[in-house]
Amino acid sequence: MKSKKIKKPLNIYATNFRFASDDKSLKYLSKLTNFLTDNEWLKISKDKYHDFTVDKQIYDNMISDKPNSVSWFSKGGWIFYELCCNIDSEIIYVTVDYKNIYKITNKSPYSDISSNSDYESQLKKFNRKYNVNHPSTKTRKVHKKDFSSHCNWIHSKEMCGPKNKYYRSYTSKTLNGNKCKWNKTKNRCEFTPCTKKHDDCVNLYNIQLYNWSKFFKDYDGLAIYPMMSLKEMEDIQNHHGFDTWDVETLILSNSTPITKHHNLGTIRELLNIKDKDSNTINYSKLIQILIKKIIDIRNTI
Repeated sequence: MKSKKIKKPLNIYATNFRFASDDKSLKYLSKLTNFLTDNEWLKISKDKYHDFTVDKQIYDNMISDKPNSVSWFSKGGWIFYELCCNIDSEIIYVTVDYKNIYKITNKSPYSDISSNSDYESQLKKFNRKYNVNHPSTKTRKVHKKDFSSHCNWIHSKEMCGPKNKYYRSYTSKTLNGNKCKWNKTKNRCEFTPCTKKHDDCVNLYNIQLYNWSKFFKDYDGLAIYPMMSLKEMEDIQNHHGFDTWDVETLILSNSTPITKHHNLGTIRELLNIKDKDSNTINYSKLIQILIKKIIDIRNTI
């Protein structure tokens, strides 16, 4: 009698990953993120590694959900995206010194975010200091039929409200009609009021804006790993800050924190893909090769 193979549970990086090209591949993301040590990160780039620094003037008065011109690293999550990288992209391995990097993580970066208070306290401290209080980022109560109408992103009276032909035809099947309403006094499109009494209110959580000008005066970078699920963003911080970020992210404004770096090769080279038109990635083989290369690097250090 053949014994059944016991499936290993996915770790938090794989379970919180929302943009996978194939859910079956997530076990390899779990394997890779379990393998990498705390200070090991990967980058996918069109170029081989080179030192970098960003002109500080770029960050003057920069307020946005993401900073511009920084260098982005992950624990390998990018490889598993639905619209993944070009297979001729270079995979770069780095180790970092966290001395001047703001970290949002648990004592064990592979544990659930709610397992201890470290993650939450670091996150709240970051939000208190760098979050920009702006009307467009506030969580609000909206009518549940209007939840996906994006009324606050409509900038013309003609496009606002159920009488608009375009919105009526576009939303009728999914939203039962658009309930946005034009505010003549404030000259803007708004959600129609909801009432708790009639139980027709739902929370609309918005993406946040951060003062990166202030942040990069204090730090060389930010590491947040693992990323929260949308529900955890709502429960912990009452907004969708970092919603557009990866499941694990390191951003750097300069290469000072990087202690070691190695070009591992392009995805095409690593998988020996001969077909120029092929974009198929064998995740099992790729992760196996990456792990072997990183072990070799560790052994030579």
